[in-house]
Amino acid sequence: MTQAAIDHRNPHPVLGTNDITGLEFACTVGANDLPIGTTGQHLAAQAGSVDDAAQDRHHPLTTSRRLTHVDGWRHFYPRLEHELKLRRLDQFCLPNMMATKSRRKDGLMKFIEVKGARVPALGFGTWPLSGAACSRAVAAAIAVGYRHIDTAQLYGNEAEVGAGISQSGLARDELWITTKLSRDHLTANAVARSTEDSLRRLGLDQIDLLLIHWPSRTVPLAETLEAMTRLRQSGKTRFIGVSNFTTKLLDEAATRADIVCDQVEYHPFLTQRAILGAVKRHGLFLTAYSPVARGRVPRDPTLQAIGRKYGKSAAQVALRWLLDQDKVAAIPKAGSLAHMQANLAIFDFDLAPEDRAAIDALGGDRRIVDIAGWSPDWDRPN
Repeated sequence: MTQAAIDHRNPHPVLGTNDITGLEFACTVGANDLPIGTTGQHLAAQAGSVDDAAQDRHHPLTTSRRLTHVDGWRHFYPRLEHELKLRRLDQFCLPNMMATKSRRKDGLMKFIEVKGARVPALGFGTWPLSGAACSRAVAAAIAVGYRHIDTAQLYGNEAEVGAGISQSGLARDELWITTKLSRDHLTANAVARSTEDSLRRLGLDQIDLLLIHWPSRTVPLAETLEAMTRLRQSGKTRFIGVSNFTTKLLDEAATRADIVCDQVEYHPFLTQRAILGAVKRHGLFLTAYSPVARGRVPRDPTLQAIGRKYGKSAAQVALRWLLDQDKVAAIPKAGSLAHMQANLAIFDFDLAPEDRAAIDALGGDRRIVDIAGWSPDWDRPN
């Protein structure tokens, strides 16, 4: 391993290039007493999953800091309280991280092409990250190969996501950035004003994809989509779309505006045949959030058994199953550098037809995100 040289006049280290992971990190000795030259592989060895850390109150890389921007979500997600006990990514010395090369090459990333958009099929989800840890996580994700970053006004982390993008040093045209309008920003004036605010927080001149985060029961959909279309025409966003829309709502949206996407919960335990059919009918793509079902996928015996056949984890199998589907993207979050890299390592194997059929058979109506007063009348599995 090449030892990293530190110039104390420059906070960024000079790194060697022969680390087998393709990345090498230099850290000053900090809270974890990590030595100079600690590599991504070493960090991965120390790191468990967010769920593993959350289940162990004494895990050395766990903190129960409150994420003030999303405290309101605690009311809706009491069972996800453990997820807010996130590993502090700053303990991984990510602010001093510099990538010497990336393991991901364009040939190993699937792209979805719809209506002139070319979208990296695997993205990095940022809920519920916040603060400096969010910025470091985004910078780390870009360094290891992610080119699709997902955020939202509701997450309260657009500024931190923007800082991570800036820290990455990657050219803007190499990234696909999605953000979403909050439910209280869906009137025409609020759409325009809040999008300008999002651009300012992100430090961008243009968003790649602007979505309606949740359908409104009070603001006419036509009003919101007309305002979003004007933003597209003015160059504030390249494309527009929706999130958490049912087939009925999606049919209406597609007739009122030139949308490209519906972002919905989708994983092996939630059948989405109806939405997939509507997406195909309208020539759109679907983005799957919660693609590993907030920790349920890694614990499933069927997915574990399939993973053993390919030397992959259950989560990697589920992500591959999703991305093998036509016009489907996924935006898993990752609580550690190891998981960021593992999520990307899904393009080097193919699921056999019988394995895909076994995963299909897991489908049902086990929805995780269902918010009283917000959720529409969901499509039922058929």
